[in-house]
Amino acid sequence: MKKILKTTRLALIILGAIFLFAGSILGIKKYQFMQSAESAAGEVIEMQEMTDNKNRNTSYSPVVLFTTANGKKVTYYSPSFSSPPSYSVGETVKIKYDKNDPSNAEIDGTNNYLVFIIFSLIGLLFMIGGIVWLVIVMKGNNKELWLKQHGSTLNAKYSSVEEVNSIEVNGR
Repeated sequence: MKKILKTTRLALIILGAIFLFAGSILGIKKYQFMQSAESAAGEVIEMQEMTDNKNRNTSYSPVVLFTTANGKKVTYYSPSFSSPPSYSVGETVKIKYDKNDPSNAEIDGTNNYLVFIIFSLIGLLFMIGGIVWLVIVMKGNNKELWLKQHGSTLNAKYSSVEEVNSIEVNGR
């Protein structure tokens, strides 16, 4: 059992480190893309619908038409669906796109770093949980070790166990 708990603590720390590392890589890539990408104004020309067959919930994703700096018209299909729709047909949105590959684009907004934030938070929570658990166990082991080194053995004879329904201290 101790081996399983030890492995679980270690797994939490390692899994946390992996999530934190993945989140950092995603964040760096996203930051680099956002810094090097060209900006353009785009127009939402359509809202794609997706219906969940199980729950019958409908989500919407914008289809945006934008023009690159060199005049090429590009249609961008957002992979992000939401319900209710985040955009309306005819709405103008800011697009960030790769000047070498305009099909590599995204709508500029507040959720650009959402995946990075989620991965990083999960990683931090797992790592902190594993480390705190490890520290608590280590403190407990240190107390046990200290008692073994500095304490004295008490020999006692077991006589019985009784259930007590009231507490009385010093005759009160």
